Amino acid sequence: MTSYSSTCKQSAQAEALKDRGNAAFNAGDWHDAISYYTKALQARPNWGVVYSNRSHAYGKAGLSHEALKDAKKCVDTEGTWWKAHLRLGEAYMRMERFADAVLALKQSVLCRLVTEGEDGQGRELQQKLHEASRLAAAA
Repeated sequence: MTSYSSTCKQSAQAEALKDRGNAAFNAGDWHDAISYYTKALQARPNWGVVYSNRSHAYGKAGLSHEALKDAKKCVDTEGTWWKAHLRLGEAYMRMERFADAVLALKQSVLCRLVTEGEDGQGRELQQKLHEASRLAAAA
């Protein structure tokens, strides 16, 4: 059985690794970001936010299949979070699976509207959805 202090320490380590991953991502170092996010997930499995972050880093690194896998895990763990569906839509867009991207981005827009209302980010999501819809119609 894991003690409470051990669990807290592990959670703090996971948070620190996520923060280091975010710093690497913001510096454009996709592979270091992926490494830190992977370590964070080892310390705290099924952490949807980190699956989202790692999916984004995989996408930036051109690793579309890995980005898709993590986006799906993010949706599995954080199904009502708009960003989980956004990551899924982005992964599908990179893979030119535009019809799938449209479905994921529609879900992202709906989740965003329900949880946070209309704002600048919501309009940006609408634009991504419009682009995916245009590409799906052209395919």
